[in-house]
Amino acid sequence: MRFYFIILLIFSFSVLAQNDLSQKIERAFKHHDNNIKVSQLKSLDSTVFNQTNYKIKARYLRLLSRSLRDTSEFKQAHFTIDRAIKIVNNNQNKYEFGKLAHTKGVIYFKESNYPDAIKWLSQATAIYKEYGKFDDEVNATRRLAGTYRRIAQYHVALNLLTPLLSRKEQISDKAELGHLYGSIANIYVSLQLLPEALDLELKSLKTFNDAGFSEDKQAGSYYAIAELYRQLEDFNSAKIYFSKSLELDIKSGDRSYIGHSQVKMAQATLGLNQIDLSLDYATQALNTFSEINSERDQAWAKSNIALAHAKNKQFKLAEKYFEQSYQVISKREGDNSLLSSILYNLSEMKFNLQKYNEARKFGLESLNLLVKTPYLKYKVKTLEVLVKVETQNQNFEQASDYQNLLLNALKKLNTTVYNNRLSILQNSLDTVHKDLAIKELELDKSHKQTLLDQNKLRNQITILIYSIIVILLLGLILKLWNKRKIIKLEKRLLAESMERKKALFSDISHDLRTPLTVLKLQLESLEFDLVNDKDAEFRSMHEKINQLNQLVSDINELSRMDNDSINIIKEPFKCKFLISGFSNEFKSLASEFDYTEEIILDDNVMLLACRKKIQQVLANLASNSIKYTDVPGRIHFSCKQKHNKIVLSVSDASPGVPKKSQEKIFERLYTEEASRNRDLVGSGLGLAITKSIIEMHDGSIKAKESRLGGLKVIITLPLYKNETQTISNI
Repeated sequence: MRFYFIILLIFSFSVLAQNDLSQKIERAFKHHDNNIKVSQLKSLDSTVFNQTNYKIKARYLRLLSRSLRDTSEFKQAHFTIDRAIKIVNNNQNKYEFGKLAHTKGVIYFKESNYPDAIKWLSQATAIYKEYGKFDDEVNATRRLAGTYRRIAQYHVALNLLTPLLSRKEQISDKAELGHLYGSIANIYVSLQLLPEALDLELKSLKTFNDAGFSEDKQAGSYYAIAELYRQLEDFNSAKIYFSKSLELDIKSGDRSYIGHSQVKMAQATLGLNQIDLSLDYATQALNTFSEINSERDQAWAKSNIALAHAKNKQFKLAEKYFEQSYQVISKREGDNSLLSSILYNLSEMKFNLQKYNEARKFGLESLNLLVKTPYLKYKVKTLEVLVKVETQNQNFEQASDYQNLLLNALKKLNTTVYNNRLSILQNSLDTVHKDLAIKELELDKSHKQTLLDQNKLRNQITILIYSIIVILLLGLILKLWNKRKIIKLEKRLLAESMERKKALFSDISHDLRTPLTVLKLQLESLEFDLVNDKDAEFRSMHEKINQLNQLVSDINELSRMDNDSINIIKEPFKCKFLISGFSNEFKSLASEFDYTEEIILDDNVMLLACRKKIQQVLANLASNSIKYTDVPGRIHFSCKQKHNKIVLSVSDASPGVPKKSQEKIFERLYTEEASRNRDLVGSGLGLAITKSIIEMHDGSIKAKESRLGGLKVIITLPLYKNETQTISNI
């Protein structure tokens, strides 16, 4: 037993230690400063790996990798998440692997490694769907759609997210719903559907506000709204919202987000012709991206530095930064949007520097790239540059061809926007139709279920009615059976009562006949002068007459008790004086016996009783004990208070009463035929009367073997507790 207790104790301490460690990990991860977050999590490494619970290890490594990602330590983040993946795979936990794949996909996204991000996020989405984790599925799908948007596969991204929006009621995390609105809005922006995007961003912001999220969790919404204002050329509003986004990003400590907001501030201020401020923000962004070794984002920042120099007519500097950007982005796969922008602007710079052949070269490269991509606005701008280049070279025929291409591109751009809007509307209609079809199916199912419920209810009511009928019939049968049983019982009791009456009359007749016969003989003896001592004979006759009188009196009293015609007047009185007086009388009557007494009563102990009837009971007990105890036997009288009762008892010496007869002595006209009968004459009703009197006082009486060798009769009576009632003075 001790061994099992020790095992249980060790197990309990282990569970408590694991819970404490989990809380420490969560507290460290929630720190607002990412660098401190990483430091605190790393300090728990040895403690975590002393644990046997692999889930704690996996979660710790996943949170650490996310923290390293947020500080742009991508190499360390990959190393950490790969350790977690190895642990989970060894334990064959697919769902835990899904969460790790999700994290690894986001790390790749942050690195701008979009093909690997798609691979890992697709795995995570499929696993979440398999396990029915809808909130996790929404988050991973958002990330996946964002990756496709980065590589300009807008309709793929939109097709991933639109079905989720139709199930928005199933999203328990309202922040996730807000982000879902924002993700779809970003795609609309890429499709040039700016009003629709703005509507969704407003829904996103409202969702965050309604859910009570703090402002620092809404940086993404501020960023998205600002970008919409920028594209709508409301640069002042864009600057306000980008400024708020940057402020919140700085608080979060995420260097990647900070750099993005700085680039956007550069673009907004450039739109307001605040060239120096724009150049300052773009330079800050370059420094920020350099800190996290993000080569792609550094090239992006340089392209914005180039735009500021170009706006300031410093074409040589602009050319330099555009070429540096081009050297990086041209080597990357999938970043066509940024590359198209750089090629167009580089072609423009070459034209401004009168390097027409180089302008044509980069323009044609841009045009070839744009054949494979949907970036029509860059195609339009590229064709505008090529028209200017060929016109400057007096190649008017080629310029005319580019002009035609330009007109077609403008037409296609407008048509594409229109078609995109139409496609969205069509998708919305399809979604509505699907929803209506689902609702119709649900209504049909509900209708069928209602019919089934009605039939079930009808059947239940029918069964209930039949059950009630059966119960009523059974109740009637049971009632008749009980009535018959009661009638039989009444007949039996009546028969027993008649038998008892016959026996009673027989016993009474016997008890009357014997003394009457003796009296008759004594009278005849006196009549014929056959008695020598007439005085003695008269005394004997007197005793016989007294016995007859007592018998008749007892029978009359019992009859009155049976008919409830006897009137007992109860009154409260202090009982110690009554008991003490009775004991003294008992002692004088039992002068031939060894009489002892034990009276333990407080002076204020009270009974609510008929004093005369209690005296009659005590007299009956004393009389019986004296009559049926051998001289010089012992007689003991006791009276004690026990709790809220008074207990009286009379014990005597032999002869006793057999155990089987001890309860019968309280029956009417019962006399023990054994040693206690002797030649003493009694009515056989004294103890029956005694029992009736005691029961009328809510007491009890019983007989048992006495330790003195005879019989012990015990009486219990309740005490009177009402101290305010007037008592008789004794």
